[in-house]
Amino acid sequence: MAGRVVLVESDEQLRTSIVKALRARGVGVDAFALPSDVLRALDRGVQWSRGLFALDLEGMDGATLASKSLAYLPELEVIFLTGSADAEVLCRAHALGTVIWKPVGLGLLCERLTTPARRSGVVRKVREAVGPGFELMVDANQAFNLGEALRRAPRYAELGIAWFEEPLPSEDIAGHARLAAAATLPIAVGESLYSPGQFAAYVQQGACHIVQADVARIGGITPWLKTAHLAEAHNLMVAPHFLMELQVSLCAAVPAAQWVEYIPQLDAVTTSRLLIADGQAVAPDVPGLGIAWHWPEIERRRVAFHTVS
Repeated sequence: MAGRVVLVESDEQLRTSIVKALRARGVGVDAFALPSDVLRALDRGVQWSRGLFALDLEGMDGATLASKSLAYLPELEVIFLTGSADAEVLCRAHALGTVIWKPVGLGLLCERLTTPARRSGVVRKVREAVGPGFELMVDANQAFNLGEALRRAPRYAELGIAWFEEPLPSEDIAGHARLAAAATLPIAVGESLYSPGQFAAYVQQGACHIVQADVARIGGITPWLKTAHLAEAHNLMVAPHFLMELQVSLCAAVPAAQWVEYIPQLDAVTTSRLLIADGQAVAPDVPGLGIAWHWPEIERRRVAFHTVS
């Protein structure tokens, strides 16, 4: 069972409906129309475990009220309700809690207010397991919308995550720019970009902090180097995606490169191996791409053969 809820909503009809629905589920709720009444209750020592704050309130926006409430109740879980909101207010709300957009059914809203919060996620458990001296990165693989990414970013930052990778669909440069401006951890992109021009658009709009160009996807070594130099000129880190066997040499040639992604997917069809010494990837000292193919194994896997003359 959820603890006591504070509800702050200026619309009397909606406020009354939410109160009735929560009380029907056995949830204790204190409802207010004005932020000033909430602050007076906090001064009296009233305790709540969850808060549902409308963003559009009289005299004070809901995000500001939530921030003040958290000063009294640091463990308060905050949920915001809005039909429209100023972008700056919305960004602050996402940093403090979850935003639910109107219209929303009372059943869904009450379920959200009464479902136990998942306070110990996978990322937190991994951080606890490896300790603070181990770098962790989070890859969303373009799974989130802007609101969800804004909600997650400050929580990842609290856990010391090194970067937040592909948080949004790759075509949403404006969304990445808003996220990069609001986040306190680096935003990384590049796996799904296919030309130096696409990277330039991200860099020019301040939409990323880490450039993850993939030499196989961007068109080869020359466009990869152009992109890496673009990143260096804007004081951004380079951390390429995939194909470590080739990109380790490229990283050794670019001052902005810091990480090589270790994915040994070619091991089954190659005889060469990426050398790692003291936690550092070492570029090969022989000519070529750094990949020695295991031709008998490739032949064994062949399903068709064509000769072009």
